[in-house]
Amino acid sequence: MKVLHICYTDNVGGAAKAAFRYHCALQKKGIDTKMLVYNKKLSKDPSIIQMNGLIEKLYAYFGFYIQRFLISTFKKRKGNDFSIMCFPDKSFVRKINKLNPDIIHFHYLGPGIISIKGLSLIKQKIVWTLHDSFIFTGGCHTPGNCLKYEVACGSCDYLGSSKKNDISKQFWNYKFKYLTDFKNINLTSPSNWMKNCAEASSIFKNKSVECIPNLIDTDLYNPKSKVESKLFFGIDSNIKVITTGGSNFEFDSNKGMKLFLDSLEHLDNKSNVEIFIFGTEKKGKEIFKGFTLNYLGYVSSQDLLVTLFSASDVVVVPSKQESFGQVAVEAMACGSPVVAFDTSGLKDIVNHKVNGYLAKPFDVEDLAKGIGYVLSNELSERAIANVKDKFSQKIVINKLIAHYNTILIDA
Repeated sequence: MKVLHICYTDNVGGAAKAAFRYHCALQKKGIDTKMLVYNKKLSKDPSIIQMNGLIEKLYAYFGFYIQRFLISTFKKRKGNDFSIMCFPDKSFVRKINKLNPDIIHFHYLGPGIISIKGLSLIKQKIVWTLHDSFIFTGGCHTPGNCLKYEVACGSCDYLGSSKKNDISKQFWNYKFKYLTDFKNINLTSPSNWMKNCAEASSIFKNKSVECIPNLIDTDLYNPKSKVESKLFFGIDSNIKVITTGGSNFEFDSNKGMKLFLDSLEHLDNKSNVEIFIFGTEKKGKEIFKGFTLNYLGYVSSQDLLVTLFSASDVVVVPSKQESFGQVAVEAMACGSPVVAFDTSGLKDIVNHKVNGYLAKPFDVEDLAKGIGYVLSNELSERAIANVKDKFSQKIVINKLIAHYNTILIDA
């Protein structure tokens, strides 16, 4: 079996991390696996191939700026988390054919890699992991409360559009035309919530989605000494550490940074607590509502993340929607219980008052109550056990390989 994982990059963002972890776990199982990416960060790994031809770079460059221009015309949009896939792809398909995989596993695509029409022309079996909602909507990655994708997009809530035939409707038409009856595409979802969303969509309502969670290597993500980890950050062992953060935490409103900060005024204990925030441009200390906030900036070091989670008495994941919840699993693997809202993919990870706390969406008082509950109860061992039982490398990768084999048998 030859597997080719395709992602915009190999180590930045949740989808890329998930793809790379699948890739490494498959290698350990003796599977012939490679990654094909536009932006290679792990330059010493020969099994990761960068698309670096001139034509490929031009497609990516123009794709990015055309997409940015189109989105910028919608002045009332909620953000820039909206993508299109409509660019030439002959170079990309030739690269795939040269590598000749049995299965092509798509994770996250930036603009300019391949069009929807081009995707439908690939002859090999395709696995598409739903790290977000993009493939079954008119272009948004996080639709929020909008369920128009269950019928047909248009008058896009995310773009703040009142036009029925806006670009979300045009790209929904494009996807409906080429993907609805496309037999080669097989969808997997890291959570039951995202599985249900895809199966309810107008584009994939006749397809079954396989739920296979993202995995984590528990040999790499495991608890360090809490006392020593706190000392590493200059914190006494009697101080409670609250941590929050994630990819693009400061600028992506879906990640819930404002909700977390608003919850702090409802926390009772301020005297022996310090707060760490990662995934922001900001670095340094700040006093906020009586709390000391320690901004760590963007944290790319795995070892530093493990130390941070090991030092934490609770990790808060205040996202509005997550297809999975990578930060939650990483934190729990290191022994830190998680507080999150009772929504989306996080419900598969956090068991209320067992290994964390699920607050009412999006009630900041209940979020604060959850933080207080976790700080007052010992949930660490159950958090670690939950990850090992459901999300560890040895558990998840066997499910993925079994899914690959089923697809190839049905070919």
